[in-house]
Amino acid sequence: MFWPEGSLRFLVAAFGAWVLIIGANQVLTARQFAAGDPARGALMGIGIAIGLLGLVLLLSPGGGLVVITWVVALAALVVGGYLIFFALNLRRLQRGSDVERL
Repeated sequence: MFWPEGSLRFLVAAFGAWVLIIGANQVLTARQFAAGDPARGALMGIGIAIGLLGLVLLLSPGGGLVVITWVVALAALVVGGYLIFFALNLRRLQRGSDVERL
């Protein structure tokens, strides 16, 4: 890679265009649902949010890259917290089953 920053900005902008298309597709799909369908509003809201995210990534790939980095870091912390929580619960359940076997 000759220009890593430019290549990364292009990749984030291309990702933003792809996400914008997915958001628009979800909004168009939601419009085909019946007016009283509860899934219509949820799909419309999700489509609009995804479309706005794609627009932000497309127009500001540098800032979008920073946001993506923070989201990945936050997700890693949340997953790590869940794993610790489940491990402690599993240990508690295992100790409880050891007592019952005696």
